[in-house]
Amino acid sequence: MLHRTTSRNRVAAELWPDLTPDRAAKNLRTTLNYDHEVLEPHRSSGDAAWFVRTDGQKITLHASLDVDLWRFTELLDRADDAELCGPPSEALPSLVEATRLWRGTSPPTSTTSSSTSTGSTFADGTYGPRAGPRSC
Repeated sequence: MLHRTTSRNRVAAELWPDLTPDRAAKNLRTTLNYDHEVLEPHRSSGDAAWFVRTDGQKITLHASLDVDLWRFTELLDRADDAELCGPPSEALPSLVEATRLWRGTSPPTSTTSSSTSTGSTFADGTYGPRAGPRSC
């Protein structure tokens, strides 16, 4: 998941784009059950899940999880902020650390304007603009 909290419908559509919404939702329920069994094998039936939480139409990953994509985007956002608020060289440490995490075939591109930071976008468009204008 790109974000810590995402709608069930979005996750199902991303994982099974060729299925009907009902069939994708069924696959997601099954997959979440498998995930819970693997991540929390000693959890009693009926107990709330800890790592992957579901609440109505939302799925939330617990804050204790360390997801390299979240760290990667955080570093790109930090680099964008550094470029916006100071000399570009201040972005270099964050960009170097992000590069160490990157495992894709094409590098991400950073899109920063002179007045607002718009976030980072991967070649396949999976990470879009940050919410709202940024300032120093």
